[in-house]
Amino acid sequence: MRLLVIGGSDAGIAAALRARELDPSVEVTVVVADAFPNFSICGLPYYLSGDVGDWRDLAHRTTNDLEQAGIGLLLDHTAQVVDPAAKQVTVTSQRGQRQLGYDRLVIGIGAVPVRPPIDGLDLPGVHVLHTMGDTFALHQALTAGRPLGGHRRGWLHRSGDGRGLHFPRPGGHRGRAGPGGHADRRLGAGSAVG
Repeated sequence: MRLLVIGGSDAGIAAALRARELDPSVEVTVVVADAFPNFSICGLPYYLSGDVGDWRDLAHRTTNDLEQAGIGLLLDHTAQVVDPAAKQVTVTSQRGQRQLGYDRLVIGIGAVPVRPPIDGLDLPGVHVLHTMGDTFALHQALTAGRPLGGHRRGWLHRSGDGRGLHFPRPGGHRGRAGPGGHADRRLGAGSAVG
């Protein structure tokens, strides 16, 4: 049986691994929109704050781990059309377009961030944080022209309550954020302002 999984984050990878666990003869292929299958998207702020020193440590499993488990990975491929009657999915990559056949199909593509209608959201220095590509862009913006030593903690701090990250106010001291306090620019895992 050919199992095709669209989506290389937690849901898609879990489905692929479970299928191979239940039946090692299943031919599993996972279509991944980027080059980072099974990365901890929730861990992105921890990399940016310096709590996780190497972005590769955000991977739940390496590409090699997944391939050793018998899972074929199509990295940097995007599913465009599902044809259930023909049991085919049209995918695109830098090399062009092709059709993939399947016997069973799992779609585990995860969430897409909502970009609220906020004036200035598309200005330079404003970043959405959802993918590894977003993370690299924000990291580059935060470190541009600065030494890479332990500086990140001076820019971006994890809040003590675990609810997000905030930037210290100018002058280096951290203000209170929340009801009754002067809010620093407080960030959740979904957005960042640089």
